[in-house]
Amino acid sequence: LVAKALQGVERNSIERTIRALVACKTRHSASESESGPTGIGAARRWLISELTSIAAKSGGRLAIREEWVDLESKTRLPGGKARGANVIARLPGTLDPNRVIVVSGHYDSINSKYDISRGGEIDISGDAPGADDDASGTAVAVECARALSGMQFPMTIEFCAFTAEEQGLLGSRAHAKALKAA
Repeated sequence: LVAKALQGVERNSIERTIRALVACKTRHSASESESGPTGIGAARRWLISELTSIAAKSGGRLAIREEWVDLESKTRLPGGKARGANVIARLPGTLDPNRVIVVSGHYDSINSKYDISRGGEIDISGDAPGADDDASGTAVAVECARALSGMQFPMTIEFCAFTAEEQGLLGSRAHAKALKAA
């Protein structure tokens, strides 16, 4: 099973995902989110498109959704609040679908040069490419979805790209809370 999954991993796909996220310039959780070519929204839309393409090849098993989250951070969000979305691809388990394994990265980034907790101001538009924090982790989660989506597993696997981790793990905490309540 592991050998088969590893055969599906494409190095070029991982690099393409990292480059696509870096091209968004900044992925600050409070950056442009609706329609522009940069910002957290551009990254979210790209991830949804990529995962939807993967889902189309999964025989209808991989389901993609956005999980909208109310964000609060007095030191890392302008006005202390914003709204963001986790991007989730869910591959249902065959024997124990209520048991969930999460494979994740976070797709937000932050320009830490300007941060209230470090004596600066919040900068939601300054360059923050975040190739290593954490476009690379998100790229691995997306590639795992690609490599595993055609396979069956006894438990459910969720491939997640979390938002607002740079503001205090807000996206993953919200998702963990939702999983616990389900």
